[in-house]
Amino acid sequence: MEYLFPESTQCSSAVHSSIIFYNRGSSESISSIITTILLNIANEAAARQLRTVVIRKEAILKYDFVHIHGCSRLVTSDWDNVHFVYLPSEDALINWFSRVHMGQGFADLIIVEGLDQFVENDNDSSYIIRLTHLLEDTRQFIHSFTKKTEHGHHCKLIVSAGLKDSCVIRKSGFTQFRDALPAHALINTYLLQEDSGCNSFEFYSVENNWKLNLKRQYGEIFWTMDH
Repeated sequence: MEYLFPESTQCSSAVHSSIIFYNRGSSESISSIITTILLNIANEAAARQLRTVVIRKEAILKYDFVHIHGCSRLVTSDWDNVHFVYLPSEDALINWFSRVHMGQGFADLIIVEGLDQFVENDNDSSYIIRLTHLLEDTRQFIHSFTKKTEHGHHCKLIVSAGLKDSCVIRKSGFTQFRDALPAHALINTYLLQEDSGCNSFEFYSVENNWKLNLKRQYGEIFWTMDH
């Protein structure tokens, strides 16, 4: 996430894995904002000559290619190091991660968008801890298997997951967020919620206690920070 947001939000130590939760029952615009955030992260990684794999279930809509103000320009012609993998099911997702060790050319950044979309029965959130353990184990393997000078060393992982209506998180303190969100195996937790304004959103860092206000306007995403 440090590729994207202001320096004042960054930890003193590197964070190698993160999950972004959002309410799946909200309007379609919130899932579109998730896609936009992840695309801009991939774009920033590409600008740094890092190898990125973006895993999702369906192709990205043109509408989601929106620039976040202050970030590098979205130039997809420069995305030689960004690879999109479309997987149809949870089994396909598990198989892909289980076979990473057999491949060559490891990624510096792995993005999994919509973890909930790969699961047929998500009546409870136990799949999150189960699948994020697999994803985090794979990330750690890539890091430990590669040399400092090779792609994959310090590999990062970013996952997004939609929560059902029953998991709607009401606006409250950061401690309540931490207690209410599902358990997972990654290091950092973020929460994206719709704000009351049109095309306005709130992006929380649960562990680090900061909030960004995001607004889509004039064909871009703008952010301001609450201190």
